[in-house]
Amino acid sequence: ECRSGIDGAQPDRERAVGRLLEGVRDTRRYGSAPAQTASAGPQVYKRALVRVGAGQADRADRQLEGSRVGQRCGAGRGGAAHDLLAEVASYGVRHVCVTGGEPLAQKSCLPLLTALCEMGYEVSLETSGAIDISNVNPLVSRVLDLKTPDSGEAARNLWENLDVLTQHDQLKFVICSREDYDWTVNEIRSRGLEQKIEILLSPVWGQVDPGALAEWVLEDQLNVRMQLQLHKILWGDEPG
Repeated sequence: ECRSGIDGAQPDRERAVGRLLEGVRDTRRYGSAPAQTASAGPQVYKRALVRVGAGQADRADRQLEGSRVGQRCGAGRGGAAHDLLAEVASYGVRHVCVTGGEPLAQKSCLPLLTALCEMGYEVSLETSGAIDISNVNPLVSRVLDLKTPDSGEAARNLWENLDVLTQHDQLKFVICSREDYDWTVNEIRSRGLEQKIEILLSPVWGQVDPGALAEWVLEDQLNVRMQLQLHKILWGDEPG
């Protein structure tokens, strides 16, 4: 049972907080364990969701060699892109999340995303709000991380990206403080974002108590979900 950590909370309020904390996002969308990747390309997170046939890696090889997209991203046998895509296929997963760093800062990212889509994966992209996302393959679910003031990067937000987002995408705010939260509420409400797209609020690990953030959300009746860093809850704040 998820608990809010607030003594004396009423059962219905406790359940509401629990639902927010469960919003760590359902297992269809978010991963936690980082996969090994070839060279210094975008980091690809793997999740064992549904096992697929053991021959998928071989099928991927054949697809990539004859694929226009595979050729665009240098996916010939022995190439870094080919090795990366073949490795993803070897995990037997259905969903692939491309993250970073900033994946879109690398020129190979867009063709990589399209190649993953062509191979039949559910693909999501975690990106900052600083780079144009309009050229990302429409099959990709874009998770746009708008920077809050206490991140020190809010000036880099490319607000035009909000006009590109669809209901297939998500908008995320990483909350560093109560001030960040108040800023986030103002941006959400003044721009009418609650009615346009699914919104995620994520507390910074070790800086904002998730239970407190859940209480703020409930008090403001904000139509958002909470996302917690599940890998840190399960395995601690350690890489790999």
